[in-house]
Amino acid sequence: MPNKSTVVPERSEQVRVLAHKMWEEEGRPEGRADAHWQLAEQLVVSETGKPAAKKTPPRSKAKKS
Repeated sequence: MPNKSTVVPERSEQVRVLAHKMWEEEGRPEGRADAHWQLAEQLVVSETGKPAAKKTPPRSKAKKS
């Protein structure tokens, strides 16, 4: 876990947007929120050099039948 002094809260929004885009591009699969969030976070960090604030990925809102 990154040191709190290096956490950049505004990066969380970038991670959220990117993870959502990945989810849509994959056809909105159920149960992949964590994987999309982690990959998006890695990409944001690699692009900016600054980690996003730790945030719980969104839960799937799909109805189970």
